[in-house]
Amino acid sequence: MSEWLRTAKRLFRAQAEPRQQTYNFHCACGQGFSGSRLELPQALPCPECRRTHFILPLSPYPEPQGRQPARPGLLSQRGTPTPAAASCPPAPPVASSSRRPADAPSKPAPALDIPPDEGTPVEFPPEETEGPTPSRPVPRNPGTAARPPHTRQAPVPFRGADAAHPGGRTPAAASPPGRTAKTRPELGLSPAKPQARRNWWTPVRKLLAATLVTLAVSGWWFYRAHRLAVAEQILGPRSREAAEALARGDLEQAAVEFTEMVAALELLDRREPRSLQLLQTGRETIARARLCPDSLQVLADEASAAQKGTSTSWKETFGMRFRGRWVVLDLPVRRLVSDRRRGTWELDCLLSAEGVELQLVGNLRAFDRLPLSAEAPRRVIFAAPLAELIPGDANQPTVWTVRLDGQQGFLWSSPETLETLGFPVDDETRAVLQAQSALLGVTTP
Repeated sequence: MSEWLRTAKRLFRAQAEPRQQTYNFHCACGQGFSGSRLELPQALPCPECRRTHFILPLSPYPEPQGRQPARPGLLSQRGTPTPAAASCPPAPPVASSSRRPADAPSKPAPALDIPPDEGTPVEFPPEETEGPTPSRPVPRNPGTAARPPHTRQAPVPFRGADAAHPGGRTPAAASPPGRTAKTRPELGLSPAKPQARRNWWTPVRKLLAATLVTLAVSGWWFYRAHRLAVAEQILGPRSREAAEALARGDLEQAAVEFTEMVAALELLDRREPRSLQLLQTGRETIARARLCPDSLQVLADEASAAQKGTSTSWKETFGMRFRGRWVVLDLPVRRLVSDRRRGTWELDCLLSAEGVELQLVGNLRAFDRLPLSAEAPRRVIFAAPLAELIPGDANQPTVWTVRLDGQQGFLWSSPETLETLGFPVDDETRAVLQAQSALLGVTTP
């Protein structure tokens, strides 16, 4: 309500004309009071009986039409009209049982402790006030001494909790210890109630989530079943077409047919000897058809030129001529304890150019089948596509790394196909290939 009144005052302050409102009433002891109302409430003590009277402030509403405002006239503290109010007739006396007779000996009125405003409410008797008792408490200061009796005092404007502290809040020090602040219903405030947390998983959402999960699982299952069915259908025709292409000597066409056949065999996860033999033949055919045309020494020379600053085309060279191309290697391999840069396996292949060393790194899944150790390296013949060329870091700027694609790499098993690539096949090489064929579960001619 107070906020509404302040807002109305601010809106109509520039338009409303200054006006004056007066009050005129008598105390129970017969003392008369009159004066002008202020913008704030007033608390007037009676000089005779020391009663405190509450005076309403200026009314924010306009005067009714046809009503003349009361003439401002003030009465003195002892009832003698002032010159401004001399023409006004005196108010009739008010009968009261508390008024003492004229011949009764005068007794000094007891001193009342009416300290200044500090935030403690003071209750006013409703029968002695001009209007209804306001809902705002009258603050008091318990630490002020009592006034002597029959002491004249000018009217003190009433200041409630809102005037003392804007916003209607009193400081924590004004509240007695052990008490908590209470909200005032006249201001429209209510204690904050914790809102119940709304459960997001409503029954409808649970049903919708279960439906989506069921649809996703069903869709994945049908998609995989479709792929398995297609793999079963293309396995026979692709193997026959690949064999015919090999018989004609068309290695490129055979590699295309074997690519689909290898993907179908890996999806079906066939473990019978014929399927393993077809898988191994297809991988070796793909490696031979897509063999890298240049040696790795070309990469070492490109890295050396980039290290000197004479060339910046090593990325383009690797992307166009080396990435995705297959290499067939015959190297000693041993297991590493832990190396974040080189991986799990160490390949004994170090190429060097002027001021640059080129290391070969590859984490092939096929190496997991070999009984490799960290103490003694083992000779391995394998094939893998080139994946990435990595320049040196801050610790080793002159050491470049060539990383192989370990997902597609495999162990070699056929000495005839290896010999067609230019590798010398001796008894020791055949022994290595036979041992690897035994691990793969295939037979060598």
